[in-house]
Amino acid sequence: MRQTLMYIIRSDERLHLFIRRNPSWYRRLSRDPLEFENFKREAGRFSRMSWPEKIFQFSNGLQMAQMMFALFWPTDAGGKGQEPR
Repeated sequence: MRQTLMYIIRSDERLHLFIRRNPSWYRRLSRDPLEFENFKREAGRFSRMSWPEKIFQFSNGLQMAQMMFALFWPTDAGGKGQEPR
């Protein structure tokens, strides 16, 4: 495999872990270095870091924060419909 590809893979822990668990990619990249974009895409899916999954995780975190906000800071504490005296 080309030294530049090995340097890039070793510098990114996520890519390094993926190639260690899937040695077939080592062979594929050795034969065709242009497969690197496919390799990065597959590694992203492996580590659940693709765009749809990031958006899903973000929306789940946002929903959790909204629930916590509603739980601890009620918007109307029973005074609904009452006029001030």
